[in-house]
Amino acid sequence: MMAVEEKKSYCTQSQKETLINLMREKENEPILSGKFSATFTFKDARSKRQNIASILNSAPGASKDWKLWKKKWQDLRFKAKKKKSDQVKHARGTGGGPPLDTKYDTTNELILSTIAPTAITGYMNVNETPIDFQFASIDEKDEPTDMNEEYVQGEANEIVLDDHIYSKENIVP
Repeated sequence: MMAVEEKKSYCTQSQKETLINLMREKENEPILSGKFSATFTFKDARSKRQNIASILNSAPGASKDWKLWKKKWQDLRFKAKKKKSDQVKHARGTGGGPPLDTKYDTTNELILSTIAPTAITGYMNVNETPIDFQFASIDEKDEPTDMNEEYVQGEANEIVLDDHIYSKENIVP
């Protein structure tokens, strides 16, 4: 008999806010960067994430392991970043029209404070390098010949290629 999977409860607003506040703490900055070093290893990150998961699981709402809470944080960051980058992209666009109707709640603003501005807007003071294409004309006699034209010039059982005649008998044993 198949085991019936229990429906997992959703993350509550208070759990989201707690997760955001925990991730914004100074001691959790290495987790935000995602860079490991001799002083901050994967084991350290896992330990910190397990501590965060135990705090979040003690609150009413969803109960998840540290990997699922990590995924929840990534999803929250992605949605906040996408919303903000869409707004910036719309503001840079040409043409008229009303501004993009984007409402940010305090949780989105707190999440955005953990993301570097260049990750959202790009580099603002970088000019693109101009590219100048120059095309040279080709003399008619220097143009490459079409193999189909050369094939048509020979007999049905011969192929002419680079002034050499290849017969069907020489190619096929």
